[in-house]
Amino acid sequence: MTTGMKALNMRNVGTKVTHMQWNNKIDLLAIATEKSEVIIQRLNLQKLFTFPPPICHDDPHKTMQITCLSWHVSEPLLTVGYDSGTIFILDVEKQAPQHCCCVRQKPVAIRCTQIEENVVSTDEEYRPRYEKVEIPFEHFLPSFDKLYTVDQGQVSQGIESYEGLSESLNPIFLVVSCEESISLITLGLRSGTIELKSHITQPFEVLDARLTSANNNLLVLVREGESYKTLIFDNEILRDYMAPLITIAKKQRLIEVTLKYLSTIVDTVIEAYETVSIEVDNKLAASNLNIDKMYGTLSADLLELLLFGTSTPELEKFLITDMTQKGIKKLSQSTEVGYRCIQNIVGNPVQQTGINLFYLLNTLRGPKLNYYFYGELLVPGIIDSALSKCVAFIMKAIELQLVVDSCAMDMKAFWAWLSVALISITDDSITEDNHQLSQEGRMNLAEILNNIEDYFSLKENGNGRSKFNMEKIGQYLKYENLKESYSSELTESNSWLKWLDENKCLESCPKIYMPAKTQSLVQILTDLRDNVLTIFKNTEIVLSKNFSLKKSITLGAGLRSDLHLSFFTMSTNMLTVALNKKEFIIIKILDHLDSCNFAIVSLKTPMFGSYKHSELNLIDLKFYNEDILSLCLSAEEDSKLQTYFLQFSLDLLKHKWIPRHFDGPLDLSSISGNDVATAFLLELTDLDTGTKLENDSIAIEVSGSRKVAAILSDNQKKMKIYEMEVDNDDFDIKNVSM
Repeated sequence: MTTGMKALNMRNVGTKVTHMQWNNKIDLLAIATEKSEVIIQRLNLQKLFTFPPPICHDDPHKTMQITCLSWHVSEPLLTVGYDSGTIFILDVEKQAPQHCCCVRQKPVAIRCTQIEENVVSTDEEYRPRYEKVEIPFEHFLPSFDKLYTVDQGQVSQGIESYEGLSESLNPIFLVVSCEESISLITLGLRSGTIELKSHITQPFEVLDARLTSANNNLLVLVREGESYKTLIFDNEILRDYMAPLITIAKKQRLIEVTLKYLSTIVDTVIEAYETVSIEVDNKLAASNLNIDKMYGTLSADLLELLLFGTSTPELEKFLITDMTQKGIKKLSQSTEVGYRCIQNIVGNPVQQTGINLFYLLNTLRGPKLNYYFYGELLVPGIIDSALSKCVAFIMKAIELQLVVDSCAMDMKAFWAWLSVALISITDDSITEDNHQLSQEGRMNLAEILNNIEDYFSLKENGNGRSKFNMEKIGQYLKYENLKESYSSELTESNSWLKWLDENKCLESCPKIYMPAKTQSLVQILTDLRDNVLTIFKNTEIVLSKNFSLKKSITLGAGLRSDLHLSFFTMSTNMLTVALNKKEFIIIKILDHLDSCNFAIVSLKTPMFGSYKHSELNLIDLKFYNEDILSLCLSAEEDSKLQTYFLQFSLDLLKHKWIPRHFDGPLDLSSISGNDVATAFLLELTDLDTGTKLENDSIAIEVSGSRKVAAILSDNQKKMKIYEMEVDNDDFDIKNVSM
């Protein structure tokens, strides 16, 4: 079969291209630049969107460098790895990140695949394959609006929507090759780590890793000393419990999103609390209060006015001149709106999200009893501890809501009383009726008035931000124990908690959830997050311990600076590695991983025969598909250097494959360089069947499923796109022999 190449487009990127990869299902090319930008463009070089470099949390001024790219095998999802260990999964259709996770070391290669849900996880038919995981709520998370400016009262745009969460529950499986380890991630869930130091004694460098075509084993390519090695790892738990692992990963995704949402709500409550405090402080400051003469007597004068109905001349001047009826009304409205904002957030979103999280954690509590299906992937005690913290969080949220309601009522009563007191001072015909206030109301007002001195003391001395009557709420929103707990008030109004308080012996009962009386809301949320992380960390520990090195294949020695490699594991476990500029090896590992076929191809000029081209040097190589290997190489032709693109059919090696059976380590390094066992490229094909390229071409990227190729040249800044397998009758272009 004879086909050709058609040059479609050429583009000058303007900056160096460090990585590029085609999508196997859609005509999309992902490009990573030295500026850490990810550019997604079509076959006609139309730019769809650009993903800017993310901000490094450790150093905001530092730009994270892209180290690897990988398309999902069937979805428009691009996985991008950065030198900080951060990994983003980008949704091209939505032009936004779908998920983010981290590894402990710098990733050097990523392979993104998808475990099919019809894959049988065990030979025993009576074990269930997959537990269908769906979002269990019509409205998964309660909607709420972010804080708005109190005095404007205009609601801003709500936080991110979770409507598309079900779309992100596809079982994406990542194999992340790091500097000294291999990490497996299932939908964000760490599914095991291989520390290669325990398997390799000499200095080594991780190059790439892939799952085998049957998803049963892991192939890892490393450079140990001067030799290239392929390590074959087996994990019985990963092989037999792939279905429950994906089920756990989906539930972990739901719990992770809910926890993130809950943290956002708590942050918004803190923001609302700070805003209300600042708002009242600014209103009081704008009133130009002359408290220099009043300091030390303001609280006593207000208390005297409250209890006895008499006022001093200084207090009358303060209320009439400085505060005014209009100023009291503005302060009352500001505090009322602020408290209402906090009440709306603490009321429905916090409590409902906590209940949703409690439900999701219980979906793990039941499966942990099914040891046959889940094995050791779930630990019962850790889940129970997380459930206890979740219930404690819900109780504390209810307690905080009661405190907020109480403070709002107290402040409303305070401003109303102050307004009436001002009227009674200015109009002698109107007298304040203290009997309208209950004894409890007078006590609450007295407490507020007693704290006014502390408020002005903070404001005048500049020792901190003033919080007018907000200390009760603020202590719940700090990472420290409560100074004054209001759980007793909650207990009195709740028969269940009152019964628990009367029976102290029940505190150690594992079936009863106890409130955390002395902890703040932020402390409980932090403990809850830590407990949830521990649940899924156990899964990683169990899977990591089960990895075992079954076999290894030493491919041969080569120079690191000349390294080029390519994996093809969609249906065949094939690997090709350029040992140097003159030689590359192709190895095909059979399905049972007990035998392999390999061939060594040399670019040297054969000793016998006359050839038009000489001094061949390999520039780059990639698998076009499982039958064709794309080569970019340079050669001397009539004493001139010329670069060629060649489609090398593996059928040409059908008499050159060397079979090997192995039960343990296999060493092929002795065969490398042996002319008897080597296939010479010039004896198998003619370079004239290839396509001449620009001599500054340095890298290629091909896709057999999309029938396209990209050639990078001009110091990594110019890119040329080719369409492959076109008919010669339609295009006048050099043919490529398949």
